Amino acid sequence: MVKPALRTAQLFLGTSLALAPLLGWVSPSSAMVKLEPELPGVAVEGGTELLIAQPVQNSGDTTAFAVTVSEIELEDGHRDRPNPLPFSLGAIAPDKSAILYLSFRVPNLHASRTYELDIEGRYGIANRPDHGAKERDDGDHGREFEIHTRIQVPSFTPGSATSNSNSGITHKSAGPYPTLSPAPPQTENNEFRAPTPLGTPHIVYPLTPFQSPVQNPGGADAGVSFVLNTESNGIINRFPPDPSAVGSGNSSNLVLATGNLYIKYSTDGGKTFTTLSADGSAPNPNYSTVFGDNPDGGYCCDQVVHYIPSIDLMVWLIQTNQVKDASGNVTGHNSLRVAWARPADIVKNFYTAWIWFDVGSDFLGLGNDWLDYPDLSTADGHLYLSVDDVTQGGLVVARISYSDLQLPGGSTVTWEFTDPTKSSLAVSSHLTQNASDTMYWAGHFTNSELQIFYWPENSNQYSWNFSQITGYNCFVPIFFNFCLAIPADYTSKARDGQYWLDPRPKGDAIIGAARVPFLGIVPPGQPTPPDQLWFAWTVGRENTFPQPYIRIAMFDTGFHNVGELSVWNSAYAFAYPALAVNSASGEVAMSLMWGGGGSYYMNHAVGFPFDFTYYNTTSSNVTFTQNPATPGLFGCDDASGGAVTNHCTRSGDFLSVRRVGTASGLFGTLAYEADLVDPSRSTDCSVAPGCVQNVRWVEFGRPVDVNPPPMTQ
Repeated sequence: MVKPALRTAQLFLGTSLALAPLLGWVSPSSAMVKLEPELPGVAVEGGTELLIAQPVQNSGDTTAFAVTVSEIELEDGHRDRPNPLPFSLGAIAPDKSAILYLSFRVPNLHASRTYELDIEGRYGIANRPDHGAKERDDGDHGREFEIHTRIQVPSFTPGSATSNSNSGITHKSAGPYPTLSPAPPQTENNEFRAPTPLGTPHIVYPLTPFQSPVQNPGGADAGVSFVLNTESNGIINRFPPDPSAVGSGNSSNLVLATGNLYIKYSTDGGKTFTTLSADGSAPNPNYSTVFGDNPDGGYCCDQVVHYIPSIDLMVWLIQTNQVKDASGNVTGHNSLRVAWARPADIVKNFYTAWIWFDVGSDFLGLGNDWLDYPDLSTADGHLYLSVDDVTQGGLVVARISYSDLQLPGGSTVTWEFTDPTKSSLAVSSHLTQNASDTMYWAGHFTNSELQIFYWPENSNQYSWNFSQITGYNCFVPIFFNFCLAIPADYTSKARDGQYWLDPRPKGDAIIGAARVPFLGIVPPGQPTPPDQLWFAWTVGRENTFPQPYIRIAMFDTGFHNVGELSVWNSAYAFAYPALAVNSASGEVAMSLMWGGGGSYYMNHAVGFPFDFTYYNTTSSNVTFTQNPATPGLFGCDDASGGAVTNHCTRSGDFLSVRRVGTASGLFGTLAYEADLVDPSRSTDCSVAPGCVQNVRWVEFGRPVDVNPPPMTQ
């Protein structure tokens, strides 16, 4: 094939993770730089504009300095807006990435077609200050690199697909079983997913002018009251915690709370907890005592819990690791173990209560693809789970009927599931809570357009549509109804000079979602207004919002944008939104993390968005950090943008909030904080005796729901 003439592309520069500071000279004879493409984010504007967010990763062992792109060529692509080459990417440290944001005009653009993309340039492996900036840039010690990748065009018009299905036999626990030795220590990298392409953003709604302060609970006019805020020790060094919790309410009074590598259960409504750990961290028993096995490559990573009031079942999802050989090569699949039980049975005997089924990548027809970042939700008649197919770069949604969940152990059950290649830009998004007759999920097609997916309860067809939002990651010029796209900046400096915010695996993933029912009075002869779909995500700082913040976009069920809201404060960041809905009033509750601005530690808060006030639930007194050289380090990354050396951190990836039992307006969430073990001996987590993660079961609601007025005759 004859290659087309070279075309330049519109380029923006961003970083998917902090670039390391220039640490000094590395001998070229011993250094290795390996620049490779990661999965790109791809979208289409106007039917002919191909947008690409292409990460370039350095998988070598030393920093690539002065990385400069000199040629970019896309098969059949034509230059959109000139931007002269060469283009500098700066320095890319080992295991870090830089992102090229590209825009091409491509005639006869077709969904599902693959286009060849070639990138060429130079880099240096030495950065000696005595040589000065000129030598770093002029190629005296430069080396050439070439990157070749294929760009798969996603569907860019409304469409639908048929779900697949598979069946298998459930298992019944009969523990406690003897303790099995856990698999090798598990780690969770949460590799960055494909970034969101930068489109041509517009302002659909004016930006929220009101700041949202965080205040301590209490006060006569407080909009939130608390039932419980119970502290329970987490597992030391288990960051990110990625907490999930749910309470059954009613007579069983059961609370389940999970984080990375542990579960806690309470039989007194969340006042006290018993802990089990996936890897048997002393003194806790491991999961083999519950299930009698050590599946796949071992219990691992993310866990999620949920309660289904209509059939009185608790659900516990556990991620396993892939099977690997002695050299670390993948030789088998990993799974999502989905276990369910009645709360009363769990209270009676935790070890014998569970029926379970392993939803493995092979069961989903995905071979040994890596499954990560799961979520759970429910609709009228199904339990839904979602999970990233990291290998292919898409989101899988699967469901099982309530009737199958009520069968005895040893029964055959059926799961239906979607194709991850149909929802590549919804990767790392979470499912809609309170979904009713249709499950919804969404992803950013570009930074100014959402792709919304929906799967009716009574159909094996799932579909998607598109809706415009006000652009984010934007510089907004005064007097103009558009904005210029800028790279995302999530850095957030805490009181101790460390940095806490490093959202993964996709910074702007839609991790808060809820369906809000219309509960008003409809005049005679008038149609009932549609329900609303709320989608929430974390956004990097912009010129309008000086700290990272939360954006919420609201749609009717016809996918019309009916409103937007930003949760922001000029003094500190907000992140990790999770949403739930009061079933009686239709009001949305939110759980989130906040902190930074140089004055505040990472902490947790809850509230109701239209109050523009949130209530603090935790009291961190340090930023969780560790020395990157620590042996066996678990889940630690540089959140500082290169501003801090010899420290890394990982604040988390998501939260959850759920209604408690059958209550309409009581909500439960699991908060977490970082606490120094002995501040008189060390005020740094990386210096002994260090710090510990503590979690808190927080039960809250409006004052009228927490303390309802007495009934009157």
